[in-house]
Amino acid sequence: MKNPIWILPGFLGNELQLADFPEALSQHTGVACEVINWSNYVEGARSIHEAGQFLAQFAMAHGTRPVLVGYSMGGRLALTSVTEAPGAYSGIVAISAHPGLKFEEEKNQRLKQDQRWAKLLVEDQERFWIEWNQQSVLQDSTPTSLSLNQNDRQKWAKLLLTLSTATQKNLSESLSDKRLPPIMHIAGLADAKYLELQKNLPSNIEKKQIKGSHRLPLDNPIELAQVIAPFIRSSQETL
Repeated sequence: MKNPIWILPGFLGNELQLADFPEALSQHTGVACEVINWSNYVEGARSIHEAGQFLAQFAMAHGTRPVLVGYSMGGRLALTSVTEAPGAYSGIVAISAHPGLKFEEEKNQRLKQDQRWAKLLVEDQERFWIEWNQQSVLQDSTPTSLSLNQNDRQKWAKLLLTLSTATQKNLSESLSDKRLPPIMHIAGLADAKYLELQKNLPSNIEKKQIKGSHRLPLDNPIELAQVIAPFIRSSQETL
């Protein structure tokens, strides 16, 4: 029996955000991938690091060591979770995922930005999506929008602040821990910010770049699956 493959969407994410990517990855790995609505399992966490612990507990309760394939915020959660509990997973794939800010000034600025996004999401969903899609990191990607009810908007606004890059430790040093399973990081060739971040990741992490920008599951799902599949096959264990 092969290890399961769990796909973690990004902020506000669900299957719609991932488009054809889960099916493509299932076809290329021969393993049915499961999209994990991780927000249901990390509610109540007081930080992204505690959220990572909650996710690891959820994984260990299944008695398997899944491969996590996380996109954007889901990728940050995957990287955080594996540093909190290295034995919980058999592999990590982080797509367009930030390893964490280094300087307090950057963190303070990011927190102010995320506080504004959280307020706008709750108060004016339509305006939120217009401005969200205009961010420089997303301008070359397929625009997205979801219609969320008030409860979901409030839940995600809270998660945005709890899991903010502003409160995340910089993981660069932690990700070099020899106890960690194999890790791959993928960035889009049109995503200049994340290509630069990728350069600072430790040497034990396999780094790949493919055509597309930040929203790679939407921009280039087939090549993304093709690049990930050999890594997953090599990192899986026979249970």
